[in-house]
Amino acid sequence: MQRALGVVVREPKLRRHLEELLDVGGKHIPGRTTLYRHRLTIHMGFCRFLAAMTGSMLRDGGATCFGAIDSSAQGPWDWLLSGRLILRNSDLQPCMQDAHAMINLSISEDSNDDDVAESVRLSRRLQPRLRLVQGAPVGVGSGRGSLSRKLHALVHATRLTTSSWEDAVATMNSTFSWTGDLGT
Repeated sequence: MQRALGVVVREPKLRRHLEELLDVGGKHIPGRTTLYRHRLTIHMGFCRFLAAMTGSMLRDGGATCFGAIDSSAQGPWDWLLSGRLILRNSDLQPCMQDAHAMINLSISEDSNDDDVAESVRLSRRLQPRLRLVQGAPVGVGSGRGSLSRKLHALVHATRLTTSSWEDAVATMNSTFSWTGDLGT
């Protein structure tokens, strides 16, 4: 069963939660075939989980996002894949200071065990503040791959991982930068 969870559930936190339910023994997790058959339901449940997390960050002083986007032509469809790193605005300054300290440690020519330990400590401080949100893949029909249609699809993908259209707009407006491969 744990192998099936590894195949079907890609998000590590959700997979760990389901594995813990297996260990408890009193609860029943559906079999591999049932999970595979209902993967859309599982994915939408995961989108609702992300919506709750994103909504709380937006309401508690706002959030800043850094987005990534890529499109991949597969037959008659152009699949748009997106994701974003989101953090609370109140965490921006401490995260930036920790990131700069890590960069300074990594470019230092005199690296020692203390620097490695400090880098690990900084990384552990950063991890709980940064949330990686995987966007839902959306398809753009063949011949409809203009930038405006891709952005339209991106807004709909963002809506799937937020609680309302207002939150989707707030998330898009909170995105500081988008990174992509520009078709290469």
